[in-house]
Amino acid sequence: MTPAEQAEVDKIKNLPSAEKAMAKVKDIIAVPAELKLSESRLSQDYQFPEQKQWNFHWYSEKDSTNMQSISAGVNAVTGELVYYNIWQKDSDEGKVTKPPFTLEQARQKAEDFIKKLQHGRFAEICWTIP
Repeated sequence: MTPAEQAEVDKIKNLPSAEKAMAKVKDIIAVPAELKLSESRLSQDYQFPEQKQWNFHWYSEKDSTNMQSISAGVNAVTGELVYYNIWQKDSDEGKVTKPPFTLEQARQKAEDFIKKLQHGRFAEICWTIP
């Protein structure tokens, strides 16, 4: 290895494993058993290149009308959840239905979740929801 390559290896050699990072994600987010892990990678944050994060993606396709995926990332050093996304498509997707929550109820759920995980940082959030 070149000295530059060795320096990069040295930076990440003591980071927690993907398994430990995934356990952190699963402590916070319920990942259904039928979803298969399709991606697990260590990357650097594009805004903060010195920060590394573990990224995971689970996916399931029952058929062309029922699909689900979950993506999540955790800070590789602190274990903090950085992001997560849940996406679902089902056979009722084209039907007009009443949303399960009002805008205010959805905002409250989001606030409660953030306060639970990052209480100290909650005040830093800039809400763009009216």
